[in-house]
Amino acid sequence: MAKTEKRVFDSEEDLAVSLAKYIDHLSDQFAKKKGLFTVVLSGGSLIECLRKLVEPPYVDSIDWSIWHIFWLDERVVPKTHVDSNYKLAYDGFLSKGSNDDLNCKVTLAITNNLTAILKSILEHDSRRFIVQVPIPPGNVYAIDDTLSAEGAAEEYEARLKHLVDSKVIDISAKSGFPKFDLNLLGMGPDGHVASLFPGHLLLKENKKWVTFIKDSPKPPPERITLTFPVINSSDYIALVVPGDAQADAVSIALGGGNHPTAEETLPVQRVAPEGLLTWFLDKDAASKL
Repeated sequence: MAKTEKRVFDSEEDLAVSLAKYIDHLSDQFAKKKGLFTVVLSGGSLIECLRKLVEPPYVDSIDWSIWHIFWLDERVVPKTHVDSNYKLAYDGFLSKGSNDDLNCKVTLAITNNLTAILKSILEHDSRRFIVQVPIPPGNVYAIDDTLSAEGAAEEYEARLKHLVDSKVIDISAKSGFPKFDLNLLGMGPDGHVASLFPGHLLLKENKKWVTFIKDSPKPPPERITLTFPVINSSDYIALVVPGDAQADAVSIALGGGNHPTAEETLPVQRVAPEGLLTWFLDKDAASKL
């Protein structure tokens, strides 16, 4: 049985602060252990909960050069589409950063009444104001949005196998599946994680690393997802669940309640990593425990 801990916070803000400290600690731990840090992102509210990482002190203290970013699941849409998990992560996390450079320049210009210099900065140097999280672009492994669902799943699995061969991703001695350092999961109100939904056949997939779904009960219908054997081979999993919409599922998963409409367990109850599972809940999500 996986080692599990539960952290409940008074507010989503407190949750986000604690999550940043947790990730910062793991980043430092894996930097010292092996010189790189493999992180899997999901979509939904998780990305908003990562916002403290791109603020001081973490945006400056974390060694972003060792990070390798992967996706837990993706929708079969262009990267520019509003439903894209890549777009969500890019807009809400990867493209964020400190505005200190902008603040210093504006303060200097105002202090010295250098209107012309300020105008020049704004017109010609505005790109410097968007300080991206400095993860090397080659370390960000987005799912190919030009392929079909099946093709994208096959291509992503092949890419993961190449990264295992090149020692970027570890392989689990226990399961034989890729072993990510940190898997950041969200959860839907129905208890789904990744694109693994209640009652779906994909819950039982135990051979593939990456698979696809064409009949998702939640739009868009076509998606690519990591499978449970890959998820559960992770060294650390953080299940990040803010808000009362998930309170029933949290109660079932952690409180031992029965599923109201099906005999099967919720997908989230299948999350059992080789390492440590940590639930990050605000008081609304934990309100029915």
